[in-house]
Amino acid sequence: MKFSLFSLSAVIALIGGALAQDLVINTPSGLTQCLPTLLSWSGGTGPYFLTITSGTDPNGNTLANLGEQSGTSLTWTETFPQGTSLVFNVRDQTGTVKQTAPVTVQTGGSTDCTSSTSVVSGSSTSAAAESSSVAVSTTSAVF
Repeated sequence: MKFSLFSLSAVIALIGGALAQDLVINTPSGLTQCLPTLLSWSGGTGPYFLTITSGTDPNGNTLANLGEQSGTSLTWTETFPQGTSLVFNVRDQTGTVKQTAPVTVQTGGSTDCTSSTSVVSGSSTSAAAESSSVAVSTTSAVF
């Protein structure tokens, strides 16, 4: 009987491990100044915490904090000036951190959103941007 209980425990552990997915954040295909960008991630254990760092120093200081997210995607209006290289970081509840590849902001039709005033807006997001204006809205889409 001990062998059967051990075997059952091993099978349950394997199934649990197979169901758990590694945390992954998708690199946005492009960033355009003052236009919305969909950020998405999967796996890991929510809630998730999103930050933006410099593409030239991905492990350096946080440039913007996009706050705690319960879903697996976020639409963020890009507020950094053209030519800025950015890395998006996601941390899950377990402390696992994943980063995107660096993405450079391209010129947009407007520069109205690139003020130095720190502003955060959006539902279920409470965050502070340190060096740029940030506007976010959350979605619950599953990818």
